Amino acid sequence: MKKHLATLLAILMLVAALPLNTAYAQVPAETCKDKAALEAEFKEAAAELFENIANKEGLYKGKYDAEKQTVYVEILDDQKLGMNIAGTGLIAKTIELYNDYGLVEIQFGDTKIVEAEDEDGFPDNILMYVDLKGLNEAYPDERQFSQQIKGNVAVALISALQHKYPELATVSGGVGPNHESNITTKKLIDKSLDIYFTLGQEGCEEETTLKYTVMGLKSLDDIPEPEVPEPEVPEPEEPEVPEKPEDPHAPQWMPGFFIPVTNEEKKPEEEKPEEEEKPVGEILHAPFIEGYPDGTVKPEGKITRAEAATMIARLVGLDLTDTTAPAFDDTNQNWYYAAINAMVKKELMFAKDGKFRPDEPITRGEFARAIYGLKGALEAVAPFEDVKGHEFEAAINEAFGHGYINGYPDGSFQPDGEITRAEAAKILNRVDERAVNQGGLAEVNFESPFTDLKNDHWAYYELLEAALGHSSNRVEGQTHENWVTIEK
Repeated sequence: MKKHLATLLAILMLVAALPLNTAYAQVPAETCKDKAALEAEFKEAAAELFENIANKEGLYKGKYDAEKQTVYVEILDDQKLGMNIAGTGLIAKTIELYNDYGLVEIQFGDTKIVEAEDEDGFPDNILMYVDLKGLNEAYPDERQFSQQIKGNVAVALISALQHKYPELATVSGGVGPNHESNITTKKLIDKSLDIYFTLGQEGCEEETTLKYTVMGLKSLDDIPEPEVPEPEVPEPEEPEVPEKPEDPHAPQWMPGFFIPVTNEEKKPEEEKPEEEEKPVGEILHAPFIEGYPDGTVKPEGKITRAEAATMIARLVGLDLTDTTAPAFDDTNQNWYYAAINAMVKKELMFAKDGKFRPDEPITRGEFARAIYGLKGALEAVAPFEDVKGHEFEAAINEAFGHGYINGYPDGSFQPDGEITRAEAAKILNRVDERAVNQGGLAEVNFESPFTDLKNDHWAYYELLEAALGHSSNRVEGQTHENWVTIEK
């Protein structure tokens, strides 16, 4: 991903005098915030900064992606000097973040210091970070503090750009804001910079760093689409159909899903009429994700542990006859009793300290553990560095080996992140060997029934497959289904 560009150059020409309150307050130890709290408050406050600085009439406009912590900047006039971008309030907002939200240092690029020489050959190390706390201590006067921030940020920012992109340096082999006015906005197109914000509190040990990105673009239409590689789905093997149970009310097995089918009582010598047999290749899929009364399906919404238990138990046909209250301190709603009992009995989900936490969002690692072993053991090693040593590493490795999961474009899996409804739909479709595409919907000719799910969403077909009951067939050698009917 790419980062902070034209936008942050606004620093250089901002108003010199700003009303400030520069006291970095001492915080009593008992009120020290943990990293999560520091990050959450900063992200919310910084959103205004990144949304506002990416726009300047006639010169550039931007779009802030809070989830990716990335600012995309479209250059509208590529002939202007980068140093003339001003008036976005960046310095004032930076000081606010320093005073009220624990911002103590800003680093531009991946390197804090570059060893260099000045024009006479003497050592002249270039700093690519700004120590806000140190500046405030050295320049307690409000006006001086503001000017020092502006100057130091300018040097660090231009130096970082020139270090990453040597063609922007105006002195051969040099780094630093030499004749920086030669950097026009045109030169910032297709260039990016990572910005690191270090947060902390005076008198507190907790300190954390957040990374944001700014990327210069010729057009916002060039914003890269999220990379969501679709794994190769193995060609389904013809399943072995178990013998028909004697109990006429027992679940009957259909390829791809367990669906309860009630047969009428018939004498042993009677044979089922041939015309009632299901055609070869016909698949019946019941929904395992439900939409909401307001007509939405909330693709990016979270899934609770109770909801996950219900989805998986129904999908794979677990015994849901035990509707007694689970023996946990916090399970008190009977709609999920049967599913939780079934998942716990199969050792797919667990309680901790006597609590199942049914209403808490399930994590990606917990979700992988909840489908662990459903298709048999598989030796595999996932390439995700952030799962090494994790309590659910074995389950994640197996899910990767089966092709259920892919991870993120940055090479991580984020096992402790909360899974979304769209991600869960994709994984469970792989578990149940479900798949449909545009061609597979040709015969049913319909539009999405959900107001927040359009065909440009990456999980459009995954959620339709998961949320709509349907019958379909699959041509031999074809991985995707052809839908025939949709349940109303």
